[in-house]
Amino acid sequence: MSYSAAQRMLLVAAVLITWSCHSTSPMAIHSLRNMRPGNVPKTDSSLPSYGTFNQNLDEGDIMPAELQEKISKEKKNGYTIAFSNATITIRRNKRQAFYAVDYFWQNGVVPYRFDSNFSEHTKDVIKKSMKKWEKDTCISFIPDSNRKEALIFVRGSSCSSYIGHMPRWKKQPVTINYNCEHIHTISHEIGHALGFLHTHTRTDRDHYIAVKFKNIQNGLSSNFMRTSQQRNYNYGLPYDYGSVMHYGKNAFAKNSDLTIIPRISLYEDTIGSGTGPTFIDLLMMNAHYKCLDRCKYHIRCVNDGYQHPRDCNRCLCPSGYGGRYCEERAYSSGCGGNLRATSEWQVLSAQMGKYGTYNDDMSYCYWWIQAEKHEVIRVEITSLSGSCSEGCIYGGLELKANADKRITGYRITVALI
Repeated sequence: MSYSAAQRMLLVAAVLITWSCHSTSPMAIHSLRNMRPGNVPKTDSSLPSYGTFNQNLDEGDIMPAELQEKISKEKKNGYTIAFSNATITIRRNKRQAFYAVDYFWQNGVVPYRFDSNFSEHTKDVIKKSMKKWEKDTCISFIPDSNRKEALIFVRGSSCSSYIGHMPRWKKQPVTINYNCEHIHTISHEIGHALGFLHTHTRTDRDHYIAVKFKNIQNGLSSNFMRTSQQRNYNYGLPYDYGSVMHYGKNAFAKNSDLTIIPRISLYEDTIGSGTGPTFIDLLMMNAHYKCLDRCKYHIRCVNDGYQHPRDCNRCLCPSGYGGRYCEERAYSSGCGGNLRATSEWQVLSAQMGKYGTYNDDMSYCYWWIQAEKHEVIRVEITSLSGSCSEGCIYGGLELKANADKRITGYRITVALI
């Protein structure tokens, strides 16, 4: 692969990477580790895995309106909200983030509690999933008693959620199947509960993906219907293949053929990849809840970063970038570095984590490869070892080479080498 010197690249490696490069510009190599033990079923990957879906739910994991409330209509602030099958379609198609005043969690505060059937480990995974949204937004999840309206995490036959806050409900369920006990999947469902819809149904999706309807299970094509331009609103943010709200390449497939194919083939394993909310997801959520208006003064961020809604003295940075103003390589403990590519091939071998061990969350390593502006980087991945998994659920490589530093890069797993 060749890239101009003005670009940076991010490589995500779960286990052992061997790659070589020459001639160049700043490049970020990012390592990631989250190994899968032998007793964890394959279906506890990301949402694209069959078995996580319920075929009776809208888009596989969105609760149908008829289960929400048996009320025909209610008018609020001049906006007609109908609780019916037709209306949930309106809500689903309205925009990637559903916008209606009553369906926001007030002041971004989300009370929650757990079903008594959850183990302490499951509760911990759910808390970590909430933290993925909370840490870099103005949203706060607060443990609560039975007195207030709250999200309640319950056991169910699938992984599913309602869209946004359901007014006047003391218990708004988010169902968690045993196959869903993964940070990526639970954070996807929490994204729905906060008001997010699916990325792969955006009005502009046909520029980025091709949906193969002939490969979709009978009766389930509605899960892939593109929204109209009039009803789609994405806060002006670009399409992100790595979004936590994007289904994977095999979603609802009736055979081994793909149902979602990226227009750029290098993104095939990026869609549905299991690392939780991306930089774009968090930026959209911050825009959705007006978190970006909370700072009373402004600081200058570089490399597409923006002012952090929880700490106005620093910037929130795209993956691979760090420092107060996103001017540095992101910190990674005991690994990573800044490298200089030359006209001769160089080889880097890197290893992280311990094979056979499992962590609920990811570990990361970042490398930047730098060169002069007139030079071009060439990268060749010669080997990648580790647990074979779709969507970087248990590790992989990410090559970040886009001019827009905010979007997720090309992700590569052992299965693709």
